Amino acid sequence: MNEQRHRLPWSHALLAVAVVAVWGSNFAIIKVALGSLPPLLFATLRFAFALLPAVFFLPRPAVPWSNLAAYGVLIGAGQFGLMFIAMNGHISPGLASLVLQTQVFFTVGLSVLIVDLDPQANASLHVGRKHPSEVPVTCAELLLAEPEKLPLAIHDDTNIEGVALIYGSLALGRTEDQLRERTPRPAEELRSKLAPLDGIYDVVLMDCPPSLKLLTSNALAAATHLIIPVISGSQYGMYGVTDLMHHVGMIRRINPGLALLGALLMRHDERQTVCKLIEGTARAEIGRLLPVRISTSTKVEQAAMANASLHRWDRSAKVSREFHQLAVALAAELQLSVSGEEDA
Repeated sequence: MNEQRHRLPWSHALLAVAVVAVWGSNFAIIKVALGSLPPLLFATLRFAFALLPAVFFLPRPAVPWSNLAAYGVLIGAGQFGLMFIAMNGHISPGLASLVLQTQVFFTVGLSVLIVDLDPQANASLHVGRKHPSEVPVTCAELLLAEPEKLPLAIHDDTNIEGVALIYGSLALGRTEDQLRERTPRPAEELRSKLAPLDGIYDVVLMDCPPSLKLLTSNALAAATHLIIPVISGSQYGMYGVTDLMHHVGMIRRINPGLALLGALLMRHDERQTVCKLIEGTARAEIGRLLPVRISTSTKVEQAAMANASLHRWDRSAKVSREFHQLAVALAAELQLSVSGEEDA
């Protein structure tokens, strides 16, 4: 995990000002159009012209049709329809723009980037809209390329809103040997490649392969914090943890700021003896456990098959609430400001 806390670059601030200027002028044009068209007809035409080209190129969001229809009615007729009626009366374009943007204060969340360093690319298959084999620049190409390739590797169009992705791929299986041959510091390539993203994302999550080779070393060298997942319901849950802790100690020579957030107990059932034993062993060997345990649930596999977040798939499920509690606990630990409900 890489937590970003940096000032907004001037170039991004100027782009934000440009967006504000375009957004504000949009309301002046709306006011002129309302002089010739009824408000609800204008709202219908506005969305119709946006829909007709887009519907042929953009995939349908991974939500039920009923939710999609309800959202369309509430946004089209509810929000913009009522706003156009108000603007057709006495409210000025500037005031309309200001009132509409107050919604930002109720929807502020965290911007997240997932970096998939696992050749199996399970995170990419779940979060991404494309198959990793269809992506020209994955983590494999990024690690071996010049830093200029970074924008080509980041995909904002994913199955989870607010989450961007750098895809993993099977090619990562060959990347470790190539890094040793081509780079003077093979364990620090990812850190140098992600450096331009400082201040862009609130959180960067790095998914590592189940090994202590060069890909995992790159993630640890680039990270600010570490979470160790432990399968609580298995006798092999702690297999390799001693070697991992030794490896983390070695990585701290090049990344002394790497902090351990703790072990995350997965598939945990407090009623089972093996889970109690694993919990005690994890506390003794790792030293710290995260305050939330994730229980076993078929909802995880169901959400993965639907390419949806647990929060969107079934927010009332016990495991969904546990992941939400975990996100809240981590945000508090990292002193990240969040509001509203986030996808888990």
